[in-house]
Amino acid sequence: MSCSIPWHTTVRWGVGFSSAGNDLSERTRARLEELGRSFWIYDTGKVVNILLQGDGHRLVHQEHPHLLHIGGLSHFLAPPSTAPAAIDRPPTWGEGANWGEQPGMADRYAIAGATAAVLADLLAGRPPPDASATVPGHLAERVRAVADALTAVVRDHPPMATAPASHLDPEPEP
Repeated sequence: MSCSIPWHTTVRWGVGFSSAGNDLSERTRARLEELGRSFWIYDTGKVVNILLQGDGHRLVHQEHPHLLHIGGLSHFLAPPSTAPAAIDRPPTWGEGANWGEQPGMADRYAIAGATAAVLADLLAGRPPPDASATVPGHLAERVRAVADALTAVVRDHPPMATAPASHLDPEPEP
């Protein structure tokens, strides 16, 4: 894909890779709805990706062995003011429909919620909760792997504003 293609799409639709929701024009929102992709909030880059495809361009998804993607996590972490419902009034966390109740979204919602809880505790300097206890049984192994990966990332790259993450060091084997 030529570098000019993403630029052309971002200029045409007035979006950028940080476009997330209430910053979209009515024209852009109408196009997203036309494409079957009308949401209150979008992950980083999602609006550009949708519009690129809507403009007839092809995107190829490639897995990377060092990338752990948690779909839907931004719905738990993004400021509520990015939702159109928050325009012109004080933002309220958790407003709007529970997207986990939409068809096919329950597992993604459960994993994203458990991951957000783990991340919140880690970044606050607390030991992470047992995330596997908060999801349906068939997701327990997957969410444990996610929690372990996040714990390792925060241990190896602690936020600058928190104390050393000594509570994240694995217990020594007997």
